[in-house]
Amino acid sequence: MKNTWNDARENQPAISRDELDAVLRARLRREQSAVTKYFWGSFFYQNLMYAFALNAIIRFWHETQVVILCAGFIVLYVPFTVLLLKRYKAMHTPRAHASQHVQQYVSHQHAVLQRFFRFKQRFEWAAIPLSSLFIVGVIFELYVDGGVQHHLAAAALVYGLVLTAFVTAVVLENKKRFIEPLRQLEMIRQEMAMTETASH
Repeated sequence: MKNTWNDARENQPAISRDELDAVLRARLRREQSAVTKYFWGSFFYQNLMYAFALNAIIRFWHETQVVILCAGFIVLYVPFTVLLLKRYKAMHTPRAHASQHVQQYVSHQHAVLQRFFRFKQRFEWAAIPLSSLFIVGVIFELYVDGGVQHHLAAAALVYGLVLTAFVTAVVLENKKRFIEPLRQLEMIRQEMAMTETASH
């Protein structure tokens, strides 16, 4: 009985390269899904902030400090939005899906995601403190009599709370949308390399 079972297992056909590629592509799509969710969330947030800044500029054109804060925020975020669109497009180019071998495709996706993540981390060092400053500054200028100048302690406290909230959200977001997908992509690359070595 045992010998019969072993013979049956030995006679089972090995998984084909196409089947293996299909399995790996399915795993890759799962990791891409996490990045896609980040893209749409970030894109929506940035457009919401652009709308808020433009609305504030139009409504409070006579308030020089408000206009400067809002214009500065827009100038700060436009390069990031442009690069976000470029990186997202690069990750979903039809050419990569259609013509690249799955191993090359995984390496390509890993490299694109890693480059974007590195840029995102560098950008956040400046963007998070400045975005927090923008939000607090506009709120105090518009809704608090005397603005930041007359309420420095309260503004500093609110700034600290906003900054902490942003940093916490970004750390959790990076872990879920970038660090974990990158780790999974690296595991896929290693598994493919081991499979390639074993097949020779």
